[in-house]
Amino acid sequence: MQTIAIDLLRKHGKADLIGGLTVAVYLIPQAMAYAVLTGISPIYGLYTGFIAALVYPFFGSSYHMSVGPAAITSILVLTSVSAIAIPNTEEYLTLVVLVSIITGAILILMSLLRLGYLARLISRPVVLGFTNAAALIIISSQLKQIFGFESTGSGNFLFYINELFQERNNIFWLSTLIGFFGVLFITFLLKINKKIPSVLILVIIGIVITKLFKLDELGLNVIGSIPKGLPKFVIPQTNFQTILDLSLTSAILALIIFIQSFAVSKTLANSAKNYTIDPNKELLGLGFANLITGFFRGMPTAASFGRSALNYSSGSKSGWASIFASISLGLVVMFLTPFFYYLPYAILGAIIVAAVSRLIDFKEIKRVYLIDKFDGITCLITFFFCLLIDIRTGVIVGIFFALLFIGIKALISKNMGFKDLVIPSNSESYYSIENQSITIQKPISYMTSPNVIKSIKKELVSRSKNPIKSIVVNPHLLDSSAYQELLLLEHQQDGLEIICKPTINFKRETSSIS
Repeated sequence: MQTIAIDLLRKHGKADLIGGLTVAVYLIPQAMAYAVLTGISPIYGLYTGFIAALVYPFFGSSYHMSVGPAAITSILVLTSVSAIAIPNTEEYLTLVVLVSIITGAILILMSLLRLGYLARLISRPVVLGFTNAAALIIISSQLKQIFGFESTGSGNFLFYINELFQERNNIFWLSTLIGFFGVLFITFLLKINKKIPSVLILVIIGIVITKLFKLDELGLNVIGSIPKGLPKFVIPQTNFQTILDLSLTSAILALIIFIQSFAVSKTLANSAKNYTIDPNKELLGLGFANLITGFFRGMPTAASFGRSALNYSSGSKSGWASIFASISLGLVVMFLTPFFYYLPYAILGAIIVAAVSRLIDFKEIKRVYLIDKFDGITCLITFFFCLLIDIRTGVIVGIFFALLFIGIKALISKNMGFKDLVIPSNSESYYSIENQSITIQKPISYMTSPNVIKSIKKELVSRSKNPIKSIVVNPHLLDSSAYQELLLLEHQQDGLEIICKPTINFKRETSSIS
């Protein structure tokens, strides 16, 4: 509870209130949109945002992270659970709730057993591959909302493209016009000023125009009635076999939630420079957020980088901002849900498309390939398996190939075994120090880079009187994850320079750091 200490409320209450309200403005429409993406009613997205934002600060270690509905977790749940039950049914909702509870239990267990290092199994190329694929799947899944035709189900990218082709004669021009307007409107306002609440403004415009001109009577799909009131505690009815069926999806989801959220929390902590992130507390916070949310009929939750960055830039100083955001959602659920009756589904589709389109980064895939061919191949394999089969299969296949390529590298290397590229027995042996320079001497993989980088950071701190000014590295000794870790270190450490021998002309492209 360090992030919501009473003295922090006394000291930063006003700043946290402003930050919390700012985040809530974005969270309210996003929560409804991601619930629709998951295949459940918008009200459950609001329940999720309300509970998750309330629970996380009591257990997590980040002062700025916004936990709630997220695009990647939503599409993974949809593609996995829709194979068992039909979306927007009571059976489907029960399974989504169970996934949230099981995922939360796994994250809590990982925290208690201090298994945060298991997240290393999903390498950066795997994350990059499935993120790009997931973004394309999410966009294609929203074609039905934007073009206004009835969906026949859910599936992979090809399913949604084929569905659009099959339903081309049923496209509703009014829905299409509103959907494209929504995407362009959000994109335009974000380019002007990212602090403008473009999503909320769009929601208000959509509701007002639909009600004023009675567009729902012309056939435009709207949300309709949303129940009013706070969520109730419910223990879902299930059996052991169902829990087993959902376990693999929940385990993969737990790893993805932790990787995504931990990256967000570390980035913000490095920017704030006045607190540190505890991986096990993050597991605990995310675990309880998912577990408790599930018992209030919510869906799986994770950190949102966009909302978290907004929380930080709005001047928030502690976890109280998350509490204030939660209270705001609670008030909306209690009193304002009738206001959303005339909100078009095309607007929610536009919100999702505008949000996830920023996740597509093919240039970074090319960059990974140039740094390490094995990583590039892993990324592409993960991408195509996720895109053309399903995300869960793609992630598993990606993990397999990442480990396989470590084995191949171990066979190629003359002085390194498989164990040395997975579990470093002596991190100091991977580099040497001479004068004010560190030289990387052994190959570093995505599995070993956290330990080696941690050891190098200790050296940087211990030599404050005679500081290290450069890290000399042969790029062929690093995979893309290790290389990125060194770039992050250079970005964070004043006066430190990464020197590549031989040089590589894309070294300074550090846009992905943010």
